[in-house]
Amino acid sequence: MLRSTPKGKLRLPVNLRETLNLPNPDFTIPMKADLPVREPELQRKWAEMDVYKVIQDARRGRPKFILHDGPPYTNSPVHTGTARNKALKDFVVKYKTLRGLHSPYVPGYDTHGLPIELAVAAKLGTNISPAEMRKACRKHAEEYIRIQTEQFQRLGVFGDWGRSYATLHYGFEASVVRAFGKLAEEGYVYKDLRPTHWSIKSKTALADTELVYEERTSRAIFVRFPLRSDPNGVFDGLSPLYTVIWTTTPWTIPANLAVAFHPELEYSVVEHDGDHYLLLSDLVSKVSEQLGWSNVQAVGRHMGRDLLGVAFKHPIFDRDSIVVLADYVNTEEGTGVVHTAPGHGAEDFYTGKEYGLPILCPVGEGGHFTAEAFEFAGLHINEADEAVPKRLQEEGNLLLAYDYVHSYPHSERDKSPVIFRATEQWFINLSHDNLKERALEAIRGVKWFPKAGEARISSMVEGRPDWCVSRQRTWGVGIPILYGVPSNKPCFDPEIIERVAKIVEQGGSDAWFEASVKEIIPPGYAHPETGETEFRKETDTLDVWFESGVTHLAVLSDNYMGWEDLEWPSDLYLEGSDQHRGWFNSSLLTAIAIKGSAPYRQVVTHGWLVDEIGEKMSKSKGNVIEPVDAANRYGADILRLWAGSVDYSRDVSFGEQILRQVSDEYRRIRNTLRFLLANLSDFDPNGGFEAILDVDRWAIAKTRILEADACRDFDEYDFSAAMSRVHDFCARELSAFYLDVIKDRMYCDGADWPSRRSAQAACHEILLVLTRLIAPVLSHTAEEVYERIPLQQRHPTVFLEVIEPKRMSEHDPVLLDRFSRFLDFKDRLYAEMEKWKAESDTKDSQDIYVRVKGPEDLVSLLQSFGEDLPTLLRVSWVELGGGEVESYEFQVSDFLKCERSRLRRPDVALVNGVALSERDRKVLGL
Repeated sequence: MLRSTPKGKLRLPVNLRETLNLPNPDFTIPMKADLPVREPELQRKWAEMDVYKVIQDARRGRPKFILHDGPPYTNSPVHTGTARNKALKDFVVKYKTLRGLHSPYVPGYDTHGLPIELAVAAKLGTNISPAEMRKACRKHAEEYIRIQTEQFQRLGVFGDWGRSYATLHYGFEASVVRAFGKLAEEGYVYKDLRPTHWSIKSKTALADTELVYEERTSRAIFVRFPLRSDPNGVFDGLSPLYTVIWTTTPWTIPANLAVAFHPELEYSVVEHDGDHYLLLSDLVSKVSEQLGWSNVQAVGRHMGRDLLGVAFKHPIFDRDSIVVLADYVNTEEGTGVVHTAPGHGAEDFYTGKEYGLPILCPVGEGGHFTAEAFEFAGLHINEADEAVPKRLQEEGNLLLAYDYVHSYPHSERDKSPVIFRATEQWFINLSHDNLKERALEAIRGVKWFPKAGEARISSMVEGRPDWCVSRQRTWGVGIPILYGVPSNKPCFDPEIIERVAKIVEQGGSDAWFEASVKEIIPPGYAHPETGETEFRKETDTLDVWFESGVTHLAVLSDNYMGWEDLEWPSDLYLEGSDQHRGWFNSSLLTAIAIKGSAPYRQVVTHGWLVDEIGEKMSKSKGNVIEPVDAANRYGADILRLWAGSVDYSRDVSFGEQILRQVSDEYRRIRNTLRFLLANLSDFDPNGGFEAILDVDRWAIAKTRILEADACRDFDEYDFSAAMSRVHDFCARELSAFYLDVIKDRMYCDGADWPSRRSAQAACHEILLVLTRLIAPVLSHTAEEVYERIPLQQRHPTVFLEVIEPKRMSEHDPVLLDRFSRFLDFKDRLYAEMEKWKAESDTKDSQDIYVRVKGPEDLVSLLQSFGEDLPTLLRVSWVELGGGEVESYEFQVSDFLKCERSRLRRPDVALVNGVALSERDRKVLGL
């Protein structure tokens, strides 16, 4: 029978609020995270306790997991892309540590190369000696090592920061020398004259991996070459006769020595204005249209192979441009006849060698023509793009010139367009001992995340030419080669290369550059092949990609700084997707050649960083947010949560609005942790308390499912899936249901009642699991919480805890199914109840009396929850009845409202004029 609420209230001689078990705000973490203040305090604690050493000491002897760090370049403070990369690596290392593995992490730094030289030259000028340049570059790099180290630590990244590796370390440079020597000893290294990509701005050769392709407007020209000789009478006396080429590099015309035809394609002689032109038959219409020719008619046809022996005249100089045959002739663009300059193109070079042509390269290192270009000597090639067409016009051989927009290779380092230029360079022979094939086979044995990475690196290795490893620069590791004088024959003697390595080990690359030959060779030494006793040193340096490509040897194998915990090969490389052509590629090739297997077991790649509207981030656009600035405003854990919440395999957006959104997600997680912890202030982890109520056991079962699922995500490096599970669990299972339904028990039951201790036991386990799971990503927050959790045994840091997903009990599946069906019902009920609340202007669902009718299985399900049903549904009371279909009735409850618990229940009665439920009377001893 419904009771009426009394109009007046009489108070007991106690303050009812003081009888509640309210959360202790001093015991839990503060509501306001204040991460920019709190994080540095935790970092000082970690530094004082030497947290990295503590972790390594505790895990030593356990199975290992080695993540080998790809070294960031030390030419600037840490940018957001590098910060994200470092955070992802930190997630992996900390997760593996929390799984009980021994996962040492040695950070690295890439310190040699062109950008640092350019930065120093901009500051000091170019008129300094090589020794002064190297000294200034070392100082510059060391300063940014210091800056980046501080910034990575501010982001909460753990590592052996006091013993990080750097490519400028003497020991590292010695390892590079030894790796080059080993490759030379095994026959992989050779020196040759051939066209390589060349930066005229930086005056150095470049490898394919150092190029980026960008749109560029070039001057495209159609040029005719007059027939000079036809010894076999192919053209039957037709005169005048020309062939036509198309090129986007007019400056290479002075280097032309041949015109290439496809041997298996047909060429037509067409007549226009009394002149005869030889073009690919399939392109006659297209070329005629481009040149504005009309009424063109073919007067002869010839297969490309029949043209061998014909010579045309160079369109400017008085020399032959002979016919050569090549199957790379393009049938889609141009004329089907290819201008061939052996000194300025890879295909041209090999064709030229096949036909015995000289390798003419009339362009100097800075882009100016040499005397071999005759009248163009001294002219820069950029000026030649106008001067050459002008001379062709004067000779009557320019048919058309126009601007042409196309993708063109640029130096990744100095951003300038590159050229092909034939110079003597050092190469690694990818065909020797089937190196390329063995590398492709090794790729198939590596696990790639995402899977598409396998095809990507395979295609890049397969299409890669021999690796040009020499650079004409100052700041780098010198190539440890002596040449016999006067033969100029390289000396590959392992004894000499080891002597160089020891010199470098003591004094760095400077020692190699400054040492005299006499200081390098032993007394009486003679060249093993020529017997010469006089030598000169190589002056080139090694490609920085070669240096970074042997970090796995220097750090994991040679162990040049004595890292006792590292092993070769690594378990994981984790870098941006551009490293398929870079570090993953160079590391693989050196490892296969020297060690015989891949240097990594798994490879994870991530996409690029863009702003909130998808544009590339750059300071000129004003859309760059420095990561340390973001950490100092929002907190490093916000930055880390962003990195851990996005699908890193794709391009990722970053900006102020995104940081604010991530901050909201963080607050939901933090508030959940705060509530759980606040209700454990009087919980004794040694008290033997267990979760005995069904809803508590359900919450623990769901937590264990979360733990197992999140671990699977972390194992697959799917950090966003793991953190999404954690966030959703906090928002749905906990905040939207479980924590809501246990509040009454936690606050109003007797402090030591089994029902309350049951909820506390569940909260304790849930909190501990959540704290461990978030620790890899929200490291500072996890440590802050862990310091306060009541524990039987407390470690010095949360990172010595172990994540061990527990199996579900045999009863859990039944329990989970029961609650799953109940929660589905609750959603249906609430959908209707919210409508009724709006119509009746009822604010609190705890004031609603509900009548539910439905099929027997539904009624049976709801009856199974007994007197807990109103609490689980957060209503005043539930009346059940049978019915063919599920239906609900709602009314405002007439039960008295307990003044202690604020619940309306049928057992609420007046005591001294104060409304109290039976439970609350019992707690108060009434």
